[in-house]
Amino acid sequence: LADEVDDRLADWALECGFDEDEAQKIRKVRFGRLVMLAHPDCDDPSRLLIGAKLNMAWWAADDYYADDTELGADPKLLPPRLLLAMTAMDPPPPAGEFTTPLEEAIAEERVLVALGRGIDYLGQYATPEQVQRTCYATFSMFVSWSAYAAWRYTGEYPPAWKYLAARQHDSFYTSMTLIDPIGGYVLPPDIFFDSRVRHAAFLAGTAVVLV
Repeated sequence: LADEVDDRLADWALECGFDEDEAQKIRKVRFGRLVMLAHPDCDDPSRLLIGAKLNMAWWAADDYYADDTELGADPKLLPPRLLLAMTAMDPPPPAGEFTTPLEEAIAEERVLVALGRGIDYLGQYATPEQVQRTCYATFSMFVSWSAYAAWRYTGEYPPAWKYLAARQHDSFYTSMTLIDPIGGYVLPPDIFFDSRVRHAAFLAGTAVVLV
């Protein structure tokens, strides 16, 4: 099952504009295996591909935009890049002559294509609320990335409390927003966004990235 998801994901990466070498590296990360193990209630490769596609796109944005300077990451360029990433995932309404250059800029950048197509794929299985839930968890994560970039650029070493405040919005919580779409059900908003559920998810997501 994991191999099937990984094979489909590698093919999809090529469709998004990643080259053959990049697609093979993505294949070796085993996002399919990660998602299969994280969602034992699902044995449908098409639904598991929701998580594989979006996690791959999030990782790519992190590597190419935020973390790996050899791949082009630059703290000065990160905020405007994330602006386009947000727009690729949640396109604004048409703005006349300004829409075409925006769409062209997104279409030319493989990371943005992956983010946009990943959300579109989620939309085939999820409700509008579930889609926007994932979008806005991602955008919160982008704010944390921007904070890290500012700290790197200025050389600031934030106190632990400030770093932890940022880290809790930059964790596997974002991936957890996909639990019910992948599982084939809808967790009502008043449960998903209940502070007790949200805090439990934040704690779990943050623990994974810190350990």
